Amino acid sequence: SRAPVIYSLGNHDAGIDEINKRGGLKITEQGPFYMTYFPQHSKLSTITKNAILPEVPNFEERKSYHYHKIGKMMLFTLDSGYYSDFKEQALWMEEILKDHLSYVKIALYHCPIYYACRDIAVKNHEIVDAQRKDWMPVFDDNKFILAFENHEHYMKRTLALKNDKYDSQGTVYIGNGQWGTYDHKNCKLYNETGVYESIQEVNHYWHVNISWNAGVVTNIPYDQDNKALLPAGIQKI
Repeated sequence: SRAPVIYSLGNHDAGIDEINKRGGLKITEQGPFYMTYFPQHSKLSTITKNAILPEVPNFEERKSYHYHKIGKMMLFTLDSGYYSDFKEQALWMEEILKDHLSYVKIALYHCPIYYACRDIAVKNHEIVDAQRKDWMPVFDDNKFILAFENHEHYMKRTLALKNDKYDSQGTVYIGNGQWGTYDHKNCKLYNETGVYESIQEVNHYWHVNISWNAGVVTNIPYDQDNKALLPAGIQKI
């Protein structure tokens, strides 16, 4: 059997060493592999705006951000500034969302807006600031229900947030990408704002279920033995 996989672009995919601030692969036919081997969107019409054609785009047409519709859910896969501008992506989301007001909306991207570790957040503050400025208003105004965050290799779940404050209709930020990676040794937890429901240093994956009959979206993190690490997070659609 086959399972569809949707990828978001990360710093390693772009060939960037963020610790030493080096690198960055130019987009050619030889790479980066994300562009070469994992085209994530269909070909776009050059005649009708936002129209999608049932074709794989040519290499030079492949974008680092895209959206996917699964039933009445829209997943926006974004680029944390590696190849595409933050504002450009925000304007693109707003344009697409005009025609999809009734959809459940979820975002997926690499660098967190809500880091678990203070030291990593400080190192990446320029990306955090840009995503807060350009993306968070889109999430808030359009009632995004979830945001998948990565990069940091920690587990966290925030409260439902709008404008950095609890709001039952806000976005829950989950992450941050620690399926099989190493543990941090000197993480200074970043929870003085009180926006986090839980922060844990544990290998995990997230299971998300959208139930139209029940009218809810649930999210549960599991460890490598398939043991639930938190009670189900439940949000009304």
